[in-house]
Amino acid sequence: MINDLTPMEAAHIVPRSKRGANITSNGLCLCPIHHWAFDRGLWSLDKFLVIKIASTIRNNTNEQANWLDGFHDKKAIFTLKPRISIEALDWYRRNIFLDADDEIAPS
Repeated sequence: MINDLTPMEAAHIVPRSKRGANITSNGLCLCPIHHWAFDRGLWSLDKFLVIKIASTIRNNTNEQANWLDGFHDKKAIFTLKPRISIEALDWYRRNIFLDADDEIAPS
C-alpha cells in the first residue's frame, strides 16, 4: 500500500453475472493479474484452500503461459482467518475452473 492506495481488487468467486452475492464469503482479495487469471478459470482453491492451477497452464511449454505454475499445490496464505464459502468454491470449480478434479464435493 502506498499513501492509502492499493492495487488489490475484490474478485467474486461466483460472479455477479451468475447471481453471486456481494458478500465477503463470496470474494477474494487479489492483485489485478491474479484476478484476471481467476476470472478466466486458470486457477482455483480446493476445499482445503490449496491453490490448483489448470492443467492447460501446467502442461504448456510456453513461458508466458506457465507463470502461474509455481503456485500449484501451495497452501493459500491469508492474513485473517478466511471466511470463504466452500460452496462458492465448489460452484466455481464446477462452472469456471478449466479442470475437473476429484476434490470437488458432490452437488
